[in-house]
Amino acid sequence: MNPFDQLRAMDERRQMFWLVFIWLLLGAVLWLWWDERSLPDISGRWASVGCETVRSSDGVSHLKREMRLDGEAWMLRIEFFADERCETPLLGMELEGPYDLGPKSMDLRGATTARFDHRKVVLTPRSEAMADAFSSARCGDGAWKVGEGQEVTQTGCLGLVPTVSSCPVEYDIVKIEDGWLCFGDRSEGLCAPDRYPARFAPHALMRDDS
Repeated sequence: MNPFDQLRAMDERRQMFWLVFIWLLLGAVLWLWWDERSLPDISGRWASVGCETVRSSDGVSHLKREMRLDGEAWMLRIEFFADERCETPLLGMELEGPYDLGPKSMDLRGATTARFDHRKVVLTPRSEAMADAFSSARCGDGAWKVGEGQEVTQTGCLGLVPTVSSCPVEYDIVKIEDGWLCFGDRSEGLCAPDRYPARFAPHALMRDDS
C-alpha cells in the first residue's frame, strides 16, 4: 500500500494530524532554505573611516581596523594608539581564520549570527614600551623588537589576546546597513559558546573598494 492509500485508510482525526505534521515539516524546510538564501554578503574589504574610541570593562582603547572577508576566511588588522586622534601607535594585531554565517538572530532585528574561528593571531609592538611589556610577560618567544610581529595564538598575551584554547571561536552578529558592516558589542566578550551579543557595537566598517 502506497503512502496515499495508507493516509486515506486512516480515520479523519489521524488524517488531520498527519496533514498538519507534513505541512509543518514543509514549512520548516522552506524557512531554512529561505534563511540560507537571505544571508548577507559580507565578502570584500572593510575599514574604519577614522579613529575609533572603544570603551569596555577593561578601559578605553583608540584604534583603527581593516578587515578582509571572502567566502570562507576572514582577516582583521587592528592598530592601537595611545591617543584619541590615533597619532601615537602602540601595537598592531592581526587575526585570521575561517568563518560561518547563520542562522538569523531571533533576538535582534536585522542581525545574522556569525562564528569567527581563531586560527592565527599575531602581535606587533609599535613602541619600545610595548616591546618591553611583551618581553616581560613572555608573550610569544619572549624576545620582542619594535615593528616585528610574533604569533601568540597558543600563548595569548597580557589579556590583549586570549589563548586559542580558552577562546577558539568568537560568537558575533553581523548586519550590512547603508554600505556599513556592523558587528556586535564586545563589552561582555564573545567567547561563550552560542551566546551572541544583544546589541550592535557603536562603530561600523565601511566597504573599501580601493
